Amino acid sequence: MKRRADSLEVTEPPGSTTDEHKTILSDLSLQKPIEDLESLQDPVGWIGGAVFMIWANRKQPKIQLKSGNYRVDVAFGGENTHLLDFDQHDTVRISLKGSQFHHKNTSHQQYLPFNIVYEEGVALLFVSRSKKPAGNGKIVTTFPSVLPLDALAENDWFFSPPRPAELEPVENGEDLNSMEVDLSADDSRQTTKTSQLPKNLDHDPMDQDTTPTHDNPVHSLPTPTPTASRGTSPASAGFEQNNAERPRKKLKKKDTRHANSVRGDKADGRKRETPSEEPAQSTSKKPITAAERRKAKNDRKKLRLASKADRMESVPPPPPARNPALDLQAGFNCESGRYTAMKDLDKLTYGRVNLIGVMAAHTSPPQQRGGKDKFVSLTIIDPSNFENHSGFKVNCFTKEHDAWLPAPEKGHIVLLRDVKVSSWNGGVNGICYPDKLKWVAYDPTNGRTYHNPLNGVPRHIISDRGFGPEYSPFWEPDAKELEYCLQLGEWWRAVEEERTAGAITVEYRGSSATREHRLIGDMSSGVFFDATIEVLRVTTRDNGNIDLVITDYTANPLISRRGLLGQYGLWCSTSRITDSVDRQNLTVGSYWRFRNIRIKSRAQGDTEGDLYDVKLTGLDEADEDDTRLQALLTRKKDFQSRELPPSSPSAVTLISDAKAYSYHTFAVEVLYHQDDGNATDLFVTDYTKNPFASRNIPDKLFRAAKGVPVFRFAVWDDREWIKTLKLGDYYEIRDVKIVEDANCLLKGNLNHPRENVVKYSKTSSENENFHALLKRKEEWRKQEGASVLAANGGGKSTERSVVSNPPLLVNSLHTDQPRHSIKQILETIKQPNKFRFNARIVDYWPRRIADFTKHMCRKCNELIPETQHACIACDDTMAEYVEWYYHFLFRLEDESGTQFEVALDGEEATYFLCNLKPVDLTRDHDSLQKLTEMLRPILGNLIEAHEDLGEVKPEYGPYLDLAIKSWPFDNGKIAYCMTGCWM
Repeated sequence: MKRRADSLEVTEPPGSTTDEHKTILSDLSLQKPIEDLESLQDPVGWIGGAVFMIWANRKQPKIQLKSGNYRVDVAFGGENTHLLDFDQHDTVRISLKGSQFHHKNTSHQQYLPFNIVYEEGVALLFVSRSKKPAGNGKIVTTFPSVLPLDALAENDWFFSPPRPAELEPVENGEDLNSMEVDLSADDSRQTTKTSQLPKNLDHDPMDQDTTPTHDNPVHSLPTPTPTASRGTSPASAGFEQNNAERPRKKLKKKDTRHANSVRGDKADGRKRETPSEEPAQSTSKKPITAAERRKAKNDRKKLRLASKADRMESVPPPPPARNPALDLQAGFNCESGRYTAMKDLDKLTYGRVNLIGVMAAHTSPPQQRGGKDKFVSLTIIDPSNFENHSGFKVNCFTKEHDAWLPAPEKGHIVLLRDVKVSSWNGGVNGICYPDKLKWVAYDPTNGRTYHNPLNGVPRHIISDRGFGPEYSPFWEPDAKELEYCLQLGEWWRAVEEERTAGAITVEYRGSSATREHRLIGDMSSGVFFDATIEVLRVTTRDNGNIDLVITDYTANPLISRRGLLGQYGLWCSTSRITDSVDRQNLTVGSYWRFRNIRIKSRAQGDTEGDLYDVKLTGLDEADEDDTRLQALLTRKKDFQSRELPPSSPSAVTLISDAKAYSYHTFAVEVLYHQDDGNATDLFVTDYTKNPFASRNIPDKLFRAAKGVPVFRFAVWDDREWIKTLKLGDYYEIRDVKIVEDANCLLKGNLNHPRENVVKYSKTSSENENFHALLKRKEEWRKQEGASVLAANGGGKSTERSVVSNPPLLVNSLHTDQPRHSIKQILETIKQPNKFRFNARIVDYWPRRIADFTKHMCRKCNELIPETQHACIACDDTMAEYVEWYYHFLFRLEDESGTQFEVALDGEEATYFLCNLKPVDLTRDHDSLQKLTEMLRPILGNLIEAHEDLGEVKPEYGPYLDLAIKSWPFDNGKIAYCMTGCWM
């Protein structure tokens, strides 16, 4: 069927400017902020910014657009992307026409959580060009083009004929099927050319200056006539010249049929020869005979058959029938859990899933890194991720035998249980841990499941050295899982048939992410990259680890502003640099190319560089051919030439006001330092109390301080130097990051102590922070009635004794509160509440001190029974989620003989026991003995009385200064728990 010419879309050729795009891009009121794009209701407008980065060598060119403090990636598609010629630092305006927004995850505060994609084309304006100033103000469009009307050939099938001259309407009442024409006896075919022309046509119907029209009155619709390019025969010209002199006659309907046949010939483009060579001027009349009518009818029939044959030849053959197995939907539910479609894994950044897929590739034999667990890497696919030719990678680990690792053949089906999904290199991958690995393979050729030949290796073991549950890595599928394996095998067979026929191409790339050479300042967390860097600091630890501070002189907002070089310095720690030459050449001021590094954010909020599998190449500063190194040196020169603002006086914060995940400067007195092998802990005080301060304090200091509020700093750098600080001296310690420890209590992290620790001079009369510290210390002394710390006299000893009152068996933080009797406590209605009182311990529960600890599962937060080593419900065969804690009761009695029970539980119990770590006391006999000896002075002979089952008369311990907190719980009962007390 022919298409009307007026239905064509008229657009400009690609690369040129249209009025619509020019109007939008030049209207400043239509600019849209890039950070508000996802919430826009009206997509008409444009976004502007500078081209920050360019990826031009991809199938879809991509740029990173920077507007203000935000950055967004913009990708371009379509057939005319070669017209896009960006340079870095170009200022552009991009129309929103044809834009799509694809959501993505990002932890970078400057990167927007979406990409902008133009699949069909884009219109943009180069406001200013950094390298091609002649292109300023140029508008480029890449939308697909459609040829305009004047570009069509005049004899094109879709070309409209020229509009004829104005025609006079037929007189009212005139029969449209009867028109006055001359029937020439000599050439009836020539006369039929004008059989449909209205009367009174007194001008040339072949006017070339007219245009096609479609709004003529119904009585004046002209018959399309040939264009001038086709020419007019002399006979036709002669006929038109003498047309007015011929007599006119009514044409019957039968003659109209004959005229239609001639029009059909003309429409088919075939020219039929006239049987007579007489000129058209002849005025003889000849009636149409029956033979001529039959001949015309036969001609029309031949034309219809020829036209039908042409159409049949042009119709493509129907496509082959599609195998229904190719329409398999990935993923299903069964009694053993949900099996996730692999396309849905990109939406996950963390979690555990079950997978079934076709084996596309795997590593064999098993590999081993760093002397740790052996593993294999599998790449599997299913119908959901097959189209993008990128399988899902799963690493399977084992601590036992190689035969336990999955090794299905390529093209077979593999089922994996409890796969942990996590982000990696900008994408996601899967991990099967040694205690979670469960798998089975399925052979689609015979419909059977199988595992590896064991060759004497056991199928299962009893975990936890024979005390835990039975564990086996081999899974036995149920009927639903086998049914899906069968369907997946049929799907893969259909895919192979399509591939053999050439309908599809199968290729597996595994992970589609690629590592690029990038600037540290442009990187977000979790993406591996290569970088050219300078080493700012090198520290070798006692355990062989190397701590580095590196830079490429670009600032990353994820890095703390406080460390060495601020946000320009990235701290790294690694044990993977084992080459002796590299370790020797890794000096301050050296230049290197680091491959396969990433920026990693830890749970405590710190940011560090991950050098787990780094590759190092030393660089020569004099190498002028290394463009990346020369660019780093240029950035370094610019950085060093900046005028930094003068430093302002340190704003000192009291320890009592310190908040988690913030940086502070403190004026403190040094009390103690302790080295645990990995870090040096520095214990200080400013004589203010923070109720959330960490209680991880050495026993020696804990007993000697006697109420002085102690705060702990963990020191990671210059540990030997920090030990030279004299105890009892006063220091200003800057840029301390307050973090939470494992018990969610506060401590400080101190980096670069040589730069951040400044000693106060006792003779200084100008430092207000120092004198405020001395004033708080004097007030504390007066409050306690005795000096807590020794005076800072002369002497060369690096560790001074801590002088205090004679030690008490139990100490309390609430000695400034009034005392109550137990009767008053029990009668108090206001809850929750706190009380201070004197009492002695007359009994305890459980009866065995070995039962003072319990264990729970961190994963499900449920108590684990005493008969179980780990949580069976969570399948915790390796006791990964087991956490021990104290839980016991004291029955207390005051001097009036009134008794009640007080609980010691969790952190308060650990604090009461001088931070003695809770463990399984039934197995750890050293901890049990230490706990027993610690409690014996306050329990009297109750331990022996419990062991002798009442044969020994109990003798109670001394009265103690205690504090408790209370709160209501079930049915109006009141719970009492020890608080703020320690031994």
